[in-house]
Amino acid sequence: MKKLCVAMCVAFIYMVSAPLFAFTGFSHTMGDSVRSVDKEVMEKLSESPKTCLPLVVDQLVARSEGEFTAMVIHDWICDTIAYDTAAFTDSSIYGQQDYVTVLQKKKATSAGYANVMCEMCRLAGIDCIAISGQLKSGMEMNSTWTWNAVFEGNGWHLLDVALDAGFVDRGYFVKHYSTDWMGLTAGQFVFSHLPDDESFQYLKKPVSKRVFAMQPNVPAKFFTMGLSFANPKNMPYSSNIINSSVSFDFKADDPSVIVYASLDTADMSDYGRTVQRACWTNRMDDSLTVHIDVPSQIYYKAGLYARRKGELKDPLIISAYDWNAFVLPKASELLQENKITKNEYDFLIASYRNVAANESFYFIEDVFAFERSLAVTKIFSLLGVNSTNYDEILSFYIKASDKYAGYGQGRMRFPAELYYYPESMNIKLVAPMTGSVRKGGVQKFVVEAKGYQNILLVCGDSIWKPFAYDAKTKCYELKMEIPRDAPSAAIVGVRDSEHFEELIRFDVQ
Repeated sequence: MKKLCVAMCVAFIYMVSAPLFAFTGFSHTMGDSVRSVDKEVMEKLSESPKTCLPLVVDQLVARSEGEFTAMVIHDWICDTIAYDTAAFTDSSIYGQQDYVTVLQKKKATSAGYANVMCEMCRLAGIDCIAISGQLKSGMEMNSTWTWNAVFEGNGWHLLDVALDAGFVDRGYFVKHYSTDWMGLTAGQFVFSHLPDDESFQYLKKPVSKRVFAMQPNVPAKFFTMGLSFANPKNMPYSSNIINSSVSFDFKADDPSVIVYASLDTADMSDYGRTVQRACWTNRMDDSLTVHIDVPSQIYYKAGLYARRKGELKDPLIISAYDWNAFVLPKASELLQENKITKNEYDFLIASYRNVAANESFYFIEDVFAFERSLAVTKIFSLLGVNSTNYDEILSFYIKASDKYAGYGQGRMRFPAELYYYPESMNIKLVAPMTGSVRKGGVQKFVVEAKGYQNILLVCGDSIWKPFAYDAKTKCYELKMEIPRDAPSAAIVGVRDSEHFEELIRFDVQ
């Protein structure tokens, strides 16, 4: 009953919060007005913040061309202020975070970002407050975090400038602009941010600390990628105890977004070792179901990952080994083969900073360096390393109960998702939900699929069996004896006579 009560509370949050917040019609790209402030004003800003900041705001507002003023201010701060990594790694040197000190150093913690936002909004005539509380980031809780609420347009809006400016990796600030934390509803925002004063949740029924702690880690990208919980009573918690395979239901409204699930060991001594084929995703139209099981009774971390079809992302972090052993030699080969120009090669070199302490090269972001960005994207496209970058959009812990030993070490619990499966969007495996089928045994295969002329089962090199379509169940079905000499059984989708897509593979044992 306790579990049901928590789920019902979360469901209520969704029902009451959706209409209260949302920026509408804003772009996910930084506008030119951010860099339109006169050069001499920017040069004097760190010397005379009180004198120059009003000039900065006046020019930003005058040149923003109808954009939400709060968004332009948000973007300017993201572009101008770096995260204070020294304060991040050592709380004893937290330092002053008033807007004057932040503009002098051009560095800030979350409180500093929020204070600058407040002052710039005040100068622009916008109501803005700083909100302190807890941040759930990754699988950890940060008890001292600050963000903002601004009143503009159709009401109050929550935003986190510090998170939109970038992130910290092993003491190094990686500048990485986004607007992910600017367009969430109050009900979405409270999955990651819990104010000390519950009135700043802007919810009719505030979330308790207990419920907040029990919620999974849900970064903003879960929502900006178009995902939501189909049934809040079925959503995962931060830590889950299971007695068998479990499934969670989601809505995935954006057909361009590809989602997959993964299970990793949570014990740090194992360095997050991925458990092969412990998860399965079924997707039909906007419905997404994720099935998860665990092989043993230790704690595991389950995660959902997403990317947009066709979206190319340049790597933000490259290990020093990969940079020296692969990226540079291969880029040099491209240059020698005249596949890239010397100018494009130089852009690549200038786009990454070597941080020896981390044994890594970090991308130096400049959203207005269009020519450089095109050159780097082109090179990584030719190298084949930037087309399948996924973002983690959900994570939680999962463990077998004392009464369940898990499905067994070394076993493949679910089938293999082959190359075309994640991108097919409209494939639902009904049966069998297992990693292997028995050689010589009779097995029934059932698949719901859209967009295919036919579905085939391929066993070895010579056996191709077509499925029959059942109009009542709207599924493709096939019942057959598995050949004893077949190494595997694969389900293949046929779009036309020339396009055969490998989708699902079962081991034959």
